[in-house]
Amino acid sequence: MSSAVQRSTPATPAARTDDTVAPESAKILFGRMRERGFDCHDICKDVNFQFAELDQGRGYVSDYVRLIHNCLELSGEPDLGLRIGRTVRPPEYGLFGYALLTNSQLQNSRDFAVRYFSMTGTMMKLDYAGEGTDVKLLPTTPYEFSPAVYRYVVDFTMAAIVSIMRTTTHGRFPLSETRFAIDRPANVTAYEKAYGCPVVFGCVENALLVSAELLSFRPPGADPAAERLLAEQCEEIVAARRYDEENFLDKVRAVIVRRPGKPLSLNEVARRLAMSASGMKRRLAAAGSSYQQLVDETRLELARDLFRRPEITIEDAAYLCGYENPASFRRAFKRWTGVTASQYRQR
Repeated sequence: MSSAVQRSTPATPAARTDDTVAPESAKILFGRMRERGFDCHDICKDVNFQFAELDQGRGYVSDYVRLIHNCLELSGEPDLGLRIGRTVRPPEYGLFGYALLTNSQLQNSRDFAVRYFSMTGTMMKLDYAGEGTDVKLLPTTPYEFSPAVYRYVVDFTMAAIVSIMRTTTHGRFPLSETRFAIDRPANVTAYEKAYGCPVVFGCVENALLVSAELLSFRPPGADPAAERLLAEQCEEIVAARRYDEENFLDKVRAVIVRRPGKPLSLNEVARRLAMSASGMKRRLAAAGSSYQQLVDETRLELARDLFRRPEITIEDAAYLCGYENPASFRRAFKRWTGVTASQYRQR
């Protein structure tokens, strides 16, 4: 079936140790290893402490690579990525996963995944292309890894994509063929069982081939209103990474904007920025601001965006902005803007 040209290793530029990734995939690996009974100190040996705790908004690529290396050594399983990737479920990727569950068509899911794939933290990018009557999902990486780590990254990413799409479609995600830019492993049967289709190794690309006809399929959990709202929130997160890293206020905003509805405490944000709470307060004051002011600004921006959508009620906006009591939200909104929420919506 496959006409793929064979090649054993991908040509990729070297990874910079200061590159960062979202922590979600590292969280999954860390959690699964803990479930297997491995000690957290062994899992995170020589890994940056904060990233080892997996509680930062971003983590260094070099630390995730070290985490993978440790886990491969501890488990003794070359196909660890396949084993763990098969267990991934959409909610483990937060907003990204929930948005996929609500997309109105698989075509939307494909386009959404390609646009926001960096939120998964797999150290891979996602693209797609047509091939005959199929569509190819094409994970690629801008980094150069050791063969063992590269295999984990590819195995995990490919298996996680399939697991998530099968969950989203309630099992209706049949593959025509799966291609790997890794050497043929000893346990090919495990791959054939996982993907349920012909599997080819040593290819020039990593690819998941699925019938183009499936793109019009409407997943059981489709919710167009939620789909739009979640996509907007994902855009906020991705946009936050474009803040001026040299501007201290923007650094703080970039942390807050990841969770505008449920902002972290000042102490937690300070820890993520590798500084003391008192030091952060002083720097904010020197810049003419405060942590609460930045939180309020972020919530106001979110509320304004929500009020542009007629289907979002004031009660909905209150909840999404982190207020359990709509009355508290109404008071805060008037304090921020000088007008009531109802008056603002009538403009």
